[in-house]
Amino acid sequence: MKRLALIGVALVLLVVTGCAQNPRSSSPGRDPSLVDLNAATAAQLQRLPGITAVYARRIIANRPYKVKHELETRKILPPSVYARIRDRVIAIERIPDL
Repeated sequence: MKRLALIGVALVLLVVTGCAQNPRSSSPGRDPSLVDLNAATAAQLQRLPGITAVYARRIIANRPYKVKHELETRKILPPSVYARIRDRVIAIERIPDL
């Protein structure tokens, strides 16, 4: 009986410490490694492959984005550059303050 109690306590501790190490694990949703086109700074955008300072300024100047492929359809980025970053970006629509 003591052995079962100890195993139960050990499992609870593993779960608790696992969640504490990764606070985002309890909140399902977007991948934290994705760059939000509507909130990223120029420096964050320039860390993406193929995004120069000029492209970063164009992305910021043409905000907001409803969907990420607007970068290509609105001709903000050429298709070859968009292809390099499409799996690394997301467009989270912001609700304006009332």
